Amino acid sequence: MAEEQHSGTLELLMTAPVRDWQVITGKFLAAVLLLAFIIAPTLLYLFLLTRFGNPDVVPVLAGYLGILLMGSAVLAIGTFASTVTRNQIVAALLGLVLVLAMWLSDLVGSLASGPIVSVLQYLSPLSHFDDFGRGVIDTTHVIYYLSVVAVSLFLATRVLESRRWNQ
Repeated sequence: MAEEQHSGTLELLMTAPVRDWQVITGKFLAAVLLLAFIIAPTLLYLFLLTRFGNPDVVPVLAGYLGILLMGSAVLAIGTFASTVTRNQIVAALLGLVLVLAMWLSDLVGSLASGPIVSVLQYLSPLSHFDDFGRGVIDTTHVIYYLSVVAVSLFLATRVLESRRWNQ
């Protein structure tokens, strides 16, 4: 989105008969599809393991689901960051800072005390990923990642809508 704003193609996109949420969702789904294509060749390892050994497949598949969910959350945050600015580098840095802040909230939570500890630990994507590696698909963790995606895409849509009205 930042490059579209910078190059001026966003105006062309905004004149197309699509809604703002469709633009944001389309770009996000394209990024998630690219992530899935990047991860897909590693399924060869699972095939080889099952062919020549007897691994427990459930934790591996749950790990793949966790990777896709965490990656989707990070991509949604990056999509939001990209709508906030016109510069790709600034958008990348903003997305990195937002993800890093969430990532380190678990560490900060372990240093803090009081009721804020549980909030900070809940915000950390790592604390929600651990169970996937053990083969446990807990709906709490799935809902967390889907909520991060939904909130990020909602905010990105609102920023894009505000740009439409400000032009």
